[in-house]
Parts: sequence; C-alpha cells; structure tokens
Amino acid sequence: MTEIRHVVPDPYLEEPVAADLMCTAVLAVEATETVGMAVELAARLGVHHLPVLRGGRCVGVIDDRELIAARLQATVSGHPAMVGDLPGLTTADIGPYAPLSAVAATLLEEHTDALLVRTADEDVVGLITVQDVVRAMAHRPSRRPYAAWSQSAALFTIEPVLPAQQHASAVR
Repeated sequence: MTEIRHVVPDPYLEEPVAADLMCTAVLAVEATETVGMAVELAARLGVHHLPVLRGGRCVGVIDDRELIAARLQATVSGHPAMVGDLPGLTTADIGPYAPLSAVAATLLEEHTDALLVRTADEDVVGLITVQDVVRAMAHRPSRRPYAAWSQSAALFTIEPVLPAQQHASAVR
C-alpha cells in the first residue's frame, strides 16, 4: 500500500480537492465473495469499481474488467474464484484534501483509474475515478464542506438473498 497523501486545505485555493470530487456512497464487496456475484452486483448497479473489504477493513479496489476476466477464467476452469484472490486489486489512495492536480498525478503514477479516499486515520470516506476527474475538469464542482462527507459511511455492502435450497425429499 502506498503512503496516503494528505494535504492541508488552502481556503484561497481555486482548485477543487478530492472531497469535492469523490463519490461517497460506494458499494463494496467482501474478499470472500465470489467473482460471479461481484460481477452481477456491479452490472446491476452500473458501477465499474468495487472496494474490497477483508475483516471490515478496505484492502483495495477491483474493477469490472478484472472481475469479468476472472469470471470467464473461473467458468472455463470450473473453479469458483473469490474477489480477494484476484491479482488486480488496486490499493492506491489519497487524502480528502488533495487538490485535483494531485489526484490526477496519483492516478497516473499508480497506473490506475480509481483511488480510495482515506482520512489520516485510514478510514475510507469515498472513491474517485478518472471519470470524476474528467467531470471536474469539464466544470468545477462546488465545495463540499467537511460535515457533508465526514459523518457518513462511505462503503456499504449488500447481502445476497438467494432462495432456500429444497431438499430432494421435499421435491416429490
């Protein structure tokens, strides 16, 4: 994991910061989740990146391309794959007060298209993608005050609800 870049905000700075750009309601999956389920969740929600949790702690982000490739490989091999076992897990992150230019530079340096936004206490407060950076460049986002993003959880998970399996004796 790389060192989180924390920058003290400058009230006179015109450039937006990570907290202004990030998405704060982010679906996450457990490392023990199957790749197939993660692909389904991402597709249904129309998201391209899923943070991965292990023991309640975010250990990185996986993208839909990696998930789809892993799902195909699992189908061909006949062995189910778990999200936490995938090699494409990105651990790049940045602090909430990093300016847009630092966000863009970190995306380039880390060769990734998504960054976790973490506080100095290592709490994940959001996710920034290349699309968020492009959106910010196209039109400057309004400032998001600390209270608007610091008090709510950024990551949530969905428990799959599958129908109960019927026993062979009950199916007669």
